[in-house]
Amino acid sequence: NTLLSTQARAAVGLSLHNALVVIDEAHNVPEALRGLSSSRLTLPIIKAATEQLTAYTRKYASRLAGRNLFYLGQIRRCLTAMTKYLGKKPAVVGTSTSPQRLSTLAKSPPWLELLHHHRVTLHPK
Repeated sequence: NTLLSTQARAAVGLSLHNALVVIDEAHNVPEALRGLSSSRLTLPIIKAATEQLTAYTRKYASRLAGRNLFYLGQIRRCLTAMTKYLGKKPAVVGTSTSPQRLSTLAKSPPWLELLHHHRVTLHPK
């Protein structure tokens, strides 16, 4: 992954300028590239973000414009919806992506479709 990521190469001072790169197990490259451009949101991360957002809003509410408070409220509602979604138990025991859960995802609110479009995956763990 270090070789595929521009940021990782820059961090270690690796340049591919005028380099010939031979990759063993090249069939894994597409999945590795998808992994570089995707993110995982887990329930603990979303809960921590909610707590941090709440603390920030409480601390700075008197200094923020109404429009900014409105935007923070929208973010809080999205985080709350994600928390509820990830807090649901799977319909089929032992699976995190049951047919019923996939059906729910297909009928999901627009914010969830937007996350999917940007390759952000929600994971309960």
